[in-house]
Amino acid sequence: MKSWVKSHPEDAFKAGKITRLYMNHWLAVPFFEQAIGREDFKCKDNDLRLAVLGAYNLPATGNESVLRAADKIAFLECFREFKKPLYEAAAPDTHTFVNVCSRLSLKGIKKKKCDELLPRSQF
Repeated sequence: MKSWVKSHPEDAFKAGKITRLYMNHWLAVPFFEQAIGREDFKCKDNDLRLAVLGAYNLPATGNESVLRAADKIAFLECFREFKKPLYEAAAPDTHTFVNVCSRLSLKGIKKKKCDELLPRSQF
C-alpha cells in the first residue's frame, strides 16, 4: 500500500480508509496524514476518527512518528471535530490520556490527573 500511495498520492485518503478497515486502526494514520490538503480529506470521516483515536491509545515510546501524525490531524487540521472525541476517550490511566491531556482544556479530576503527569518546575 505504501508504494502505491507513493506513486499515487491522490489515493492516500482511500488507502487510509482501507487500512483502517482491514488492519489495526492506527496503521492508517500515516496515509491520512499524507491526504491532508487533498480534496477528499474530510475531518468528519469516521475512519479518520477511529484511526487517530487508535493511535493515541498507543504508548508514546516507540510510536513517536504515528503520534506526531495523529497530532497534526487532530490538533492542527481537525481540532473542532476531534476536541469532543479526544476529551471523551481521554480516561485517566490510559495511553490516550497521557498522550493528549496537556493539550486539552480539562476540568475536575481529569485536570488534576493531567497536572500530576506534567513535569514539575525546578524553581
